[in-house]
Amino acid sequence: MGTINILPVLHRQFLDHWEVNKNLLQILSEYENIKRNASETIQDYCVRFHTVYNAIPVDIKPPMGLALIKFPDGFYPDMTYQLRE
Repeated sequence: MGTINILPVLHRQFLDHWEVNKNLLQILSEYENIKRNASETIQDYCVRFHTVYNAIPVDIKPPMGLALIKFPDGFYPDMTYQLRE
């Protein structure tokens, strides 16, 4: 097994292996429609929300403040209301 001595090469190989490749419209649609699944823990929903948010390219990613406003929308209406309070 060889070693990689050039950081950009390592970075590209790492992303090629581990990066989730989705098209931009799919990522944005997933972000816009994200909801907590009935059997999903709150922690799992938080991780999934964070993962989807971080998949949005930096140049069009909503500011973190807007993401925090969007986050409660993934819960049932009663819980959304309580989280907003």
